[in-house]
Amino acid sequence: MAATAKKVETKVENAAEKVENKVEKFANRASANLNAATSEARTFASLYTTALRSFAEGVIEVDKLILSKLSNAASETVQQGQQILKARDVKTAIAMTAMTTQSALDRNVSDTKEVLDLANARLQESLEPFKTYA
Repeated sequence: MAATAKKVETKVENAAEKVENKVEKFANRASANLNAATSEARTFASLYTTALRSFAEGVIEVDKLILSKLSNAASETVQQGQQILKARDVKTAIAMTAMTTQSALDRNVSDTKEVLDLANARLQESLEPFKTYA
């Protein structure tokens, strides 16, 4: 009976050792996966921060351009309005109004294209870190 108890004890010890080895392997894999995930999260957070900073700078640059264009348009409109008020007759005033309206329309189209081009370029720059990440 002592021999049977000894065999059972040995089998239990061997089984326990196998379980310990499997748990240790599992823990090592889990630790490696966690380290990899942590590293990946840090990399992504860094890229996100860089992209967000670039995006914010782009928004500021686009806003400055828009404000500059609005300021120039307002000044030009005031100057044109003053010139129209100095017109000698209604026919001249109407002709000047037509010219200034066409000029303003052309300027607005050009300014809008410039703003959109800048916004698109800055957006592409802010997305660039993610292109290298993928």
